Amino acid sequence: MTTRPRGPVTHPAAGANLKRAAAASIIGAVILGAGAAALTIPAQAAAIEGAGGRWTPGGGYLGNYIATDGSGKRVYCVDVQMDSTASGGPGTVQSEISPVDGTRAVTGDELRKLNYAITVWGQTADANQAAAVSAYVYNFTSANWSGQGSHYIDGGDVAAITALYNQIFADTEANYTAAVGGGSGTGTGDLTFAVDSTNNYAGTLTVSNLSPADANGTITLTNGVFTDTGLSTRDGVGNNSTLNITGVAPEDGSDYKISAKAAFTSANGGGSSYDANATLYYDEIQRSAGPGTMTSGPGSFTISAEDPTTRSPNFNPVVGTTVAAKYVQAGQKFQDTLTFSSVAGADGVNNAWPQRGDDSYVEVKANGTLYYTGSKAPVESDTVPGDAVVAGSATVTTGAQGPAVTYTAASDTVAEKSGYYTWVWSINEADQSDVAKRRITDGYSFTDRFGQVPETHVSPSNIIATSQVTADTIPLSGKISDTLKADLGEGGAWLQDGTNRVPVTFRGTAYYVEGATAPSTSDTVPANAAAVGSTTITTDQPGTFTSTELTAPDAAKAGYISWVWEITEEDQPEQYRGYITEWADRFGLVNETQQLTTPTVATQAQPEAAPKSKIHDTATITGTMPATGSGLYFTAYQGVEGQPAVCDATTQIFTNKDTPQTVTETGDYDSLEFTATRTGPVYWVESLVSDKGNLIHQGECGIPNETTLVKNPTVTTKADANVVIEDEAHDTAIVDGPVAPGTTAIFNAYRQPQVGDIKTNEDGTPVLNPDGTNVLLTDADLVGATCMPTNLVGSTKDRPVAVKAGDNDRAEYLSPGLVFHDDGKVFWIETLRDADGEVIHAGECGAPGETTVVERPKVSTTAVADVTLGKAAHDTGQVTGLTPEGAYLTFNAYKKDEDVATPTCTPETAVYDGSKEHLPVAGPGSYDSKDTTFTEVGTYFWVERLWVDRDGTPVLLHEGECGAPNETTIVKAAGAGLASTGFDLAGFGVLAGLLMLTGAGVATGVAVKRRKARATA
Repeated sequence: MTTRPRGPVTHPAAGANLKRAAAASIIGAVILGAGAAALTIPAQAAAIEGAGGRWTPGGGYLGNYIATDGSGKRVYCVDVQMDSTASGGPGTVQSEISPVDGTRAVTGDELRKLNYAITVWGQTADANQAAAVSAYVYNFTSANWSGQGSHYIDGGDVAAITALYNQIFADTEANYTAAVGGGSGTGTGDLTFAVDSTNNYAGTLTVSNLSPADANGTITLTNGVFTDTGLSTRDGVGNNSTLNITGVAPEDGSDYKISAKAAFTSANGGGSSYDANATLYYDEIQRSAGPGTMTSGPGSFTISAEDPTTRSPNFNPVVGTTVAAKYVQAGQKFQDTLTFSSVAGADGVNNAWPQRGDDSYVEVKANGTLYYTGSKAPVESDTVPGDAVVAGSATVTTGAQGPAVTYTAASDTVAEKSGYYTWVWSINEADQSDVAKRRITDGYSFTDRFGQVPETHVSPSNIIATSQVTADTIPLSGKISDTLKADLGEGGAWLQDGTNRVPVTFRGTAYYVEGATAPSTSDTVPANAAAVGSTTITTDQPGTFTSTELTAPDAAKAGYISWVWEITEEDQPEQYRGYITEWADRFGLVNETQQLTTPTVATQAQPEAAPKSKIHDTATITGTMPATGSGLYFTAYQGVEGQPAVCDATTQIFTNKDTPQTVTETGDYDSLEFTATRTGPVYWVESLVSDKGNLIHQGECGIPNETTLVKNPTVTTKADANVVIEDEAHDTAIVDGPVAPGTTAIFNAYRQPQVGDIKTNEDGTPVLNPDGTNVLLTDADLVGATCMPTNLVGSTKDRPVAVKAGDNDRAEYLSPGLVFHDDGKVFWIETLRDADGEVIHAGECGAPGETTVVERPKVSTTAVADVTLGKAAHDTGQVTGLTPEGAYLTFNAYKKDEDVATPTCTPETAVYDGSKEHLPVAGPGSYDSKDTTFTEVGTYFWVERLWVDRDGTPVLLHEGECGAPNETTIVKAAGAGLASTGFDLAGFGVLAGLLMLTGAGVATGVAVKRRKARATA
């Protein structure tokens, strides 16, 4: 035994008289001579475990054992380190526990304490209390843990066991030397036995006439136990007590008597004390301790008695049976269920089935014979008739549970032919074991009756069949039937009921199995086979029969229908059930299988569509149509691009489920159209249903060929890269994808603001400085493209361009022309609107390809510098850059007013008007004005103008500067020197500076003028 340190346990004080009543109840059972050194008790078999559990630190048993000497006393292990079970063996009263390995010597007061604790506390069936007493014993006997018995408490309810241990410790210390009981030392009384005449094991023991009347004591039985406890000792017995007792017969089976010894103590005076000894039991080298002796004082007395008559242990076993299965198929064994009991003998005594000391029942053997009576049921009788044929036998021997359980016997043969079989069972004393013979009445024999209905089997007739389907293929909802040929199988004849054959009902069930290939044959119907229906055929003779028609499934995938015929008990008339062997043919037999042909549905949805346009799906149906027609409907579900397809009630946007198209032939079928209102994928699911509305086919949600992508078209643009002011400019929208009917495109043009332009609010009003002057645009204001109503310079909203409905494959749509009156960059924005005016596409301001550079033609001039009066002069315009179609130049000349410091070109100073003389400009190049002859000497300023006519109105594209360099002709008198054609660099520098300043002012003025004069095409 493994040990380990354990902390100290406090032993609380206990009352001085604690448990004295319990101690007094045992006095009479243990009274022996005072001071006896050793009193031998007859040897018995080893003890068995009583109350306790495997609760020591090493998992060992901690509790009591029940001695098997018939006393029922509970004993406790002494030797801690011994591995054998608790002691039984010889029991002797010892005044010393001698030391062995792990066990210390215990004598004197220590042994007296053990006697007290085992007697008062140890005779218990409470597991926790028994464990506490066991630990208390080790408190004295353990060599390693002497005085620390609580060390051994390590399992179960540790707290409860420890509390009991402390209580036992305190009570023993307080009371082990105290006297128990009292009285004068004399007393009388009667013990009276009564034997049950019908069951010699049963009876009563009555205690009466006790004197003193208040005496209380312990009764110990020999050859008997108290019925309610199963123990031979009873404590706390008082006057006028009647106790039920049960006999314990001798092993040799002889008659016996129950005797009793009782020790009583008066409650008034006298008493007994616990001796310094204990009863030790031995089993090999293991010892256990039971209660020791007590020395009687005044007031204690004993009485004894025995049965008035002998008790017989004999019993008379019988057996009753019921067949385990009434109907036994060919090749099966016959099984019978046996129930054993006992009956009264000739003397009227019906003793209980005897049991051994370990409560096991004595075994009894029964022999059974199986008889065959042919096609007729056996007639019940006391003897076996001469024409009954032995068909088998069986033997059953009861086990430890005896008559408390049933037993099953199986014949040593099997059923070979149809007919009736019946069991006959017998029990004979001569066939029993020696132990049973000692308990069974000599010469005893039992045989049950022949032909009892509960003991009779029926082996049914064997009838079989084959079948052939009437058609190899069948459409959905088609009619199916089978032809059955019934015949008698091997192993007997067709059973009769009186003079007539027993009718048999066949059930044929048609099963549907999905698949492209016929199902494999099998002994059982596979789990994936679904019953279509069943029909029955009833006959009392062999023959060929055609079943009634069944209807093939109205909605199923392509597969096969296979018939299975069977005979089942539940299909037979109740009075004939069991007469015919249950039978079933195999599943999937070729001659019982027909192909179920179904339609095939393929679909192609409209690939793309624009919002607010109609969309549809198309189903192509091939294969075999249902016999009764079908219905086709389509359901559409709104999807979200980039998300998994979901087709349920939350996403459904269209269905004609309630009004499906009737389909009786194969072909193409278009769905009803409906208008798609949202962009994103639309998932179509086609459904083909039977005429009963059951689903034959349903498409898959989200597959490519069943998806219509509702989307707006993609639009790219390519505007004219460069145009000249006052010439038409165009943008081109390139549309790719679906377009709804009524869709139009408009084009807006926005001029890029320039540095120095007046900054405006969104409503077009100028932004003002605090001093009231206009805020001008700076470079910081011009980052990125700007397309606002304030810089809109053209729109085709009054001239929308129709976009072709349906699919557009990069179709090009040219905008109406717009004319721009200022140079600079123009940003185009194309906008597509549906028939309701809703924008379905809007371009981006400044998008690539959407910018047109509007150029203003550049004109520089070189006039004839000087001429002699009378000679002709002219101006020459140098045109560069783009020019609008129909452009022309005009030239005017003005005579310098000598009284005005700055050049002045006004009608008052005009001397040559060439405005009517249009000089066509076909592109860049030099263009000369007509020659003109000035009539006076002086200085003349030329001003060139570039024009274009628009809608009959001249539009000025360029106007030269009055007095500009190279635009002055000096007319001198004849003979005066002409101007040098070279340049005076110093003078030119001054002139250039003046021109730059003048130009800056002009530019600023032009910018403002342009801002104000901007026109909208």
